[in-house]
Amino acid sequence: KLENSISSIGFNLILNSCYPTSGEPPKYCEFIERDPDSNRVVNILNLSTNVGGNETSGIDVALRYALPTLYGRFGFTFDGTWLREFNEIQADGSVVEGKGVFDLAAQGTYGVFPSFKFNAGVNWGWKGFGAGVTMRYLNGFKECASNNCAVAGAASRDVSSYDLWDAFVSYGLKTGMGKTDIGVGMQNVFDQDPPKIFNGFTASTDPSAYDLMGRFVYVRLAQSY
Repeated sequence: KLENSISSIGFNLILNSCYPTSGEPPKYCEFIERDPDSNRVVNILNLSTNVGGNETSGIDVALRYALPTLYGRFGFTFDGTWLREFNEIQADGSVVEGKGVFDLAAQGTYGVFPSFKFNAGVNWGWKGFGAGVTMRYLNGFKECASNNCAVAGAASRDVSSYDLWDAFVSYGLKTGMGKTDIGVGMQNVFDQDPPKIFNGFTASTDPSAYDLMGRFVYVRLAQSY
């Protein structure tokens, strides 16, 4: 739980509070600048301040298992998160539920908060040889029209789940000059495109959650003495 976080009031909240439709007194109007001649809005001062906060809870799971065999040593990893809730407390005290939705206008926060996500991998090593496969998974969520899932009956669409696979092979060689390691890998093996988020800030998606590079191959060489 985070109280009085450094955040902004939000453009929508400033405008809606200055022009309320429920009979409440206007507020935040001092943050709206108008042209003195036409009275048109020319600027909204949405500066960072100590306002609102966040409440979140869930369960993180980290598992590691090593299995030695006659054909090498296998290592299994799993890091997963189940999100119980992610709520943003806005400047006016209202609470916006962020779990399982992409709701920029209400939250004022760019980001994907799926109910479940995990990273899993399998590594293998034997006599200097190595290989591994990793997978990243994010559960799907809902995107609403007008960036506001809090509106009753708002049109919405389901954003699909996302899984990304990486792989590598390597070899380590000891010589009189130390140890030489060479590796070749491929990121995003299946060239998976990120899900479309039409309300996303960049490239109609969320670069903080998804890979935008696409498939690529790399070579790594390391020398230790």
